[in-house]
Parts: sequence; structure tokens; C-alpha cells
Amino acid sequence: MVRQKIMIIDDERDERNILEELLRYEGYDVLPAPSGEAALGLLSNMPPENLPDLIILDARMPDMDGLEVCQRLKSNPRTRRIPILMFSVAGAVENKVDGLQKGADDYLSKTAANAELLARIHALLRRFKKKPFEPADEFLLNIYCRPGSEIRIQWSGDINVTDVSSNPLNLYVEEYSRYADDLPTDKNKWRSEAKRLGVDLFKKIASEHTNIFKVYSQASMVALTSKRHLHVKILSDRDFLRIPVECLFVEGEYLCRRQPLARSIEGVLIIKQPVSPSFFNGLHKENEPLRILLIAANTIPSITCVDEEVLTLKKSIYDAFTAKGISVAIKVIPSCDATYENVRREIRDSTYHIVHYSGHGNYDTGSAERSCLYPWKDSPKNETEPLSAAELQSLVVDSDIRFFYLSCCLGTATGAKRQLLDYDFLGIADALIQAAIPSVLGFRWPVTDHGAAKLAEKFYESLARHGQLDVALLEARKSINRDDLTWLSPVLITQK
Repeated sequence: MVRQKIMIIDDERDERNILEELLRYEGYDVLPAPSGEAALGLLSNMPPENLPDLIILDARMPDMDGLEVCQRLKSNPRTRRIPILMFSVAGAVENKVDGLQKGADDYLSKTAANAELLARIHALLRRFKKKPFEPADEFLLNIYCRPGSEIRIQWSGDINVTDVSSNPLNLYVEEYSRYADDLPTDKNKWRSEAKRLGVDLFKKIASEHTNIFKVYSQASMVALTSKRHLHVKILSDRDFLRIPVECLFVEGEYLCRRQPLARSIEGVLIIKQPVSPSFFNGLHKENEPLRILLIAANTIPSITCVDEEVLTLKKSIYDAFTAKGISVAIKVIPSCDATYENVRREIRDSTYHIVHYSGHGNYDTGSAERSCLYPWKDSPKNETEPLSAAELQSLVVDSDIRFFYLSCCLGTATGAKRQLLDYDFLGIADALIQAAIPSVLGFRWPVTDHGAAKLAEKFYESLARHGQLDVALLEARKSINRDDLTWLSPVLITQK
């Protein structure tokens, strides 16, 4: 359980110490400050997650009195949501009025009994219950890309801009999909091929549509100078999943290492709330745990790190989210228990919010709906039983799953559009999205075992800090060595 933190701002050391002792005895963490200037300095350099839950402020102090401190705190976006209990020896009505007019949330005389003080503190903390995630003032950039149609771009945030390209997007999906499928995985070759592909793709999408690139550049510069994220989302039809937009090479860097990047498929109805800051805040408000299923399927041939990845995630996810004030309930299926029936039973109509699968995955070039995951058939563990994309879709369609992490090779590999004439989907990730799972993350290409494990750990640690899937993936990509294809391979699809 995370202990709530109270800052005491009082120039009288003895009174400060007495109050600190009382609050620590009641189970609070206490941050003392001997003056208004000291308190403002501490708060200005403090990460948002470490800000106090409540401030007890002495109204009468030399140099900068409590009224001025209160006014500054309430005018600062970083601290204005922190409740302030004004505390003073003087208890006249006019003093209370002055304090409340400056923004104090309550006012109490120092002569009040400890029981009343604690009751006021409890009431303020209930009223201003700190959310794990506060609203972020960030920018959104939606780019609508459909080959043969004009590109549409929408930039929203402090500034709202919409523009449309003057000519259609001249991009042959089959050609770029083939290049992506043939990308060599050898570290001495893939980097140059990926860059070549990314430069050419950028030319098709941006350089040939200068007004679109102008909006992107302006949004990117504003986000950079204001130190805020620019969330880039590529929206198109299902066939566009075949285009490796993660390779886009923009002004000397890959777009996916520059800004939070995600995909969205048009025409899919999503009812469930996606994993997001508001989703986590909702769990926190209702005192509901974040429910996670971790599956390790180290089947044939053996993969190093699969069970280690899952066990590491169990601890790191628990520590990171509980530190944020969000309770977590985690179920682990180790490789020894990862049979076809066990995995099916846990996933079918499940109440888990997040499912993380680590193990073998396969993309079937002849029939995308037969792309599959590979749990054990049964005991003894000497044979696997494919869990196909078609069956996976039927299992999750009525579940509460909000995010499915495919920590396996080819989880987001996709087939040709013509396959949709005979089958239902383009691969595993597409099958999950068509089953109305709001978000899916998986690898387009084969990746290293250690790289996949590290990416997953960094991803969930960042998710607990920011609450945003695309930001978590951006930070996880940056943690992986550039020679390792693992950082370029992930594809994140988010539907809201």
C-alpha cells in the first residue's frame, strides 16, 4: 500500500516537529519545509509522481507569508490540484476568508485538537483523492493514409490544424509488404535495408505531399520545444497493416524512435475502454485491481528467457503499478502448465484486462487465419497443439481483455488483401483486433530472445509511469541496442 505524503510548511521548527511526529504516527510520509521559498523550490524540482497528496501551510511566516505561497501553488498547473490546509494561530473570520480566497481548501486554528486536525486531513484526502495519472497536455497527430486517396492530417492539442494533400497517395501496398517480408534479420544487413525502405516510404507519404510534411514538422517542433509528446497515429484500412510504417525514416531518425507511434484500423467497432490513463484512474477510483494473465509457452524448439521473462514481469509489473497506487492481480501460467486446454480455458471469456503471451508464434503464408501460437498439446510435454488466429478470435470476443501483448515472432505479420476474400483476417494481431480487443502489440519479424524479454520489462515499467501504450513502446524501443531488430519489429495497434 502506498503511503500518502503530506508537506508541512512552517517556519517554527518546534511546531513543525510536533506536527511531523503526529502525522508519521498516523501512517503518513512527511516532507517538512521551513519556509515558503524552500517549499516552492522543492516542489518545482519534484517529479509529478512524487508530489505530496496534501499541504499543511502556516498562514503567518516571515519573508513570504502563507497567503502568497498558497496563491503561487494554486496558480501553478503542477501544484494547483494539491489540497491545502491553511494552519494559523490567528483564527479570526477575516483570516479564514483571506486564506480561502487565496485558494486554500480548508482553514484550521493551531489551537484545534489533534482529533479535529486529523479529521480535516482525512476529509481533504478523500475529497481530493490523488489519481494515479493526471490529464496530460499533449499533442495528437492523426494521419489518414489510404492508397489512391488524398492523405488527411489532423493535429490537435493547444493548436488544431487539419489539412488534406492535393494529390492521392501513390503507394503500392504489395511492393512495400514484399520488401518488409524479405527484410534480412542478420544484424549486418537489416539496418541498411530497413533505412533504405524507411527513406523511400517517407518520400512516398511525406515528401510527395509537402503540405502534410509541413504540418508534421510544425507539430513535431512545437512538441519538442514544449517538452511534450506528439502522439502519431496512422489510420487506414486493414490492408495497410502490411506497410512497415515503423521503418519511416524522418530527418535522420526513425519515426518510431522519435515519437509515440501507433496504428488504427478503420471500421472496427470497439466498446471496451482501452488501456489508458483514464482506464487506470477508473480502476483506482473503484478500488479494482488490474488483472493480468502472463503465459509462458517455452515449447519446441526451446526458447531461452521465456519463463524468465514472465517471472521477471510478474515482479516488475506488481512493483511498478502498486507504487503508482494501482492494485494488481496477476495469474501466471508457466511453461510446464501451458497446455492447449489450460491456455484456452484462461483466455476464453476471461476477466483479465491484459494478456501477455511469451513463446512461439507462427505466420501461415498460405492461410492467414491458421497463423497460430504454440502451447503444449498435453502431458507429457513432447508435442505442441496450434492455437490458431481463428480460434483465438472466438475465445476472446466476449472477454474483458483490453490489451494483448504477443511476445512472439511474427505476431503482427500480415497476409495479402486477397486472403480476405477467402478467410477472415490477415494474421494473429488482426484477428484479435477484429474481435474488438482495443489494443494489440506484437512483432512483425523474428526477434532475439533477450531483446524480447528486455523490451517487455521496459514496456510495462513505462506503462506504469505514463499509462500510455504508445509512450511505453517508445521508451522500450530506446532501451534496445540499435543492432538488435527487436526494437524495430514491434507493431502497436490501438483502436481509440
